Amino acid sequence: MEKKVLLVADDDAMNRTVIKRFLNGTYSVLEAEDGMETMEILRSTHVDALLLDIIMPGMTGLQILQLLNVEKKNPYMGILVATSMKEKTEREALALGADDVVSKPYDPIVIQKRLDNILAMKESQQEKDLLKQDNGGALSSIQNERLAAAVSASAEKLHKIAMIIDYSKDNPKLIAEMAEDIHKEADKITAAFSQKK
Repeated sequence: MEKKVLLVADDDAMNRTVIKRFLNGTYSVLEAEDGMETMEILRSTHVDALLLDIIMPGMTGLQILQLLNVEKKNPYMGILVATSMKEKTEREALALGADDVVSKPYDPIVIQKRLDNILAMKESQQEKDLLKQDNGGALSSIQNERLAAAVSASAEKLHKIAMIIDYSKDNPKLIAEMAEDIHKEADKITAAFSQKK
């Protein structure tokens, strides 16, 4: 099974090294040392998870989150924000779309568990979204098939009625019965189109 791609965005080389060494067996780990490099990688490479430091040169983690909200390139990417600042920054990060927040200094075991949980949640959401799209298509297809079958059956019956009327011009009672059948078939077609809406 192919490894998920994790981008570690942190201006501290030691932090990046610790995470890469610890998670390299589980993830394919990419590194970025500032905000600009982080955005370049996110725009050019598929990334499954982002470990994002809040305080970085060039562009902060919060600014990156704002850009990701605008660009909406990868809605199923898990985002774990790392900060040494408390409460206000955590709230801002979560409000901007981060999935979870961890405190610095890094605890690689905690980071792995949080990332695993985030990615499991994202995969579940992606499956639900795909299922909704597929169900919509399947439902629409089934409705179209039923509608086509109903219209085809009604058209065939109407042709038979028309032939009977042609041969029964001198029988008013039979013509009245045929007219009633025509009305019933028209009602069936109308009902079939109403269900389609």
